Amino acid sequence: MDAPQATPVAVESAVQRVRDGLATRAGRALQLSVPLERGDLPAAFAALGETPAWLWAAPDDGDQLLGVGAALRVTASGHDRFAALARDARAAEETAALTIGASWLVTLAFDDAPLSERWSGFEVAEAVLPAVLVERRRGEVTLHVTATADADADTVVREVGATLEALAAERGLGEERPRPEAGGPVGGAPVPSVAREGEAAYAARVEEVVSALRRGDAQKIVAARRVDLAAGAGVASRALLALDAAYPGCFRFAVRKRDGLTFVGASPERLVARQGRHVTTVALAGSSDLSETGVDALARSAKEADEHQYVVRHLSETLLSLGARHSAPGAPRLRRLQHIAHLETPVEADLDRDLHVLEVARALHPTPAVCGTPVKTARAWIVEREGADRGLYAGPIGWFNGRGDGELAVGIRSALVRGERLSLYAGAGIVAASSPEDEAKETSQKLRGLLAAFEVE
Repeated sequence: MDAPQATPVAVESAVQRVRDGLATRAGRALQLSVPLERGDLPAAFAALGETPAWLWAAPDDGDQLLGVGAALRVTASGHDRFAALARDARAAEETAALTIGASWLVTLAFDDAPLSERWSGFEVAEAVLPAVLVERRRGEVTLHVTATADADADTVVREVGATLEALAAERGLGEERPRPEAGGPVGGAPVPSVAREGEAAYAARVEEVVSALRRGDAQKIVAARRVDLAAGAGVASRALLALDAAYPGCFRFAVRKRDGLTFVGASPERLVARQGRHVTTVALAGSSDLSETGVDALARSAKEADEHQYVVRHLSETLLSLGARHSAPGAPRLRRLQHIAHLETPVEADLDRDLHVLEVARALHPTPAVCGTPVKTARAWIVEREGADRGLYAGPIGWFNGRGDGELAVGIRSALVRGERLSLYAGAGIVAASSPEDEAKETSQKLRGLLAAFEVE
């Protein structure tokens, strides 16, 4: 690997501290934290090339986490997967004699059914305690290294070196990376379209949903749309940087497995955050374009208001069932993104007992914003008839620690890169009053940011 391009002393010093710690651990687990200068974690993720890695960044210069390697890893499946991850992660920490409080990175699929071949390489539910974790919290950047008693020292040192050199190569340990103009080019040739479900085909599916809703089968069903394209080399990393530049107010995330298999996106929707017994979540439903006419129609639409209230009601009733005292504004606010506007209602709550963030997430997921209502009926329709093969799309993604704190976003506005295939996902909430043509246009509006990030013309 080439020598670091910036602050080599800081890099060499950190690597040496890790070497020294591994050499003197005497058959015990090692947990080491080293403060770093300012780091640009999305740029470092891109600079790591094809190295398997995780990137999670909260909105508006919030917490960022970059993970490489796996000191510990747990997986789960079935209806109990949320609780199983929390339980097994805690047990793995205790078995390895680690200090509780280290951050785990977590992904959960939308549904608990086995994943299809398209998503092979991911798990229905997975939590990883990285061997190398760079955290940026409240502007301070820290390198955390975790090595179990039987971890190979050379591998850990190599992962630490690669991570720090990626940070240094992008000036992440020094001057911040200037953000490119939102929505601007990110380099590389445009990715040609191979096959996509057009608006007409999607509208025909929505017509079926509307008919079912008018029969009284459900009140709302969220129908996802998948667009399949050809993928060029390195598109996932370039797309992440483009999304990071264009959507700093969203959750940006990327999970890269071996052979470039990557799930990447920029979600405007928080599922849940927990700190102590304080919990925050958000209802995000109801959409329009950013034109003055569109935004005005969104604010006045009874259909959009009803769709939004399904989500608010679900969040409120779920938090009450958990014994939480909660509060929410009486009316939604307008949330503007680069290509679309939404109705948004933040909800805060205080739990009356200690519940792991994954336990709260289990109760909330899936919300009517990504599933429908009644949830059980809408979920059954999605699994049986949608055909979009959701996988991790619209599933929870984020982090948690041994104290049960953490934050999870909803994995929407996202894409799967697999070899030379690229699948983009978007969805729309369908109610009995929905216009299939309008809902199809809404999904196209939601896809615009992803298409631009992946350089699709």
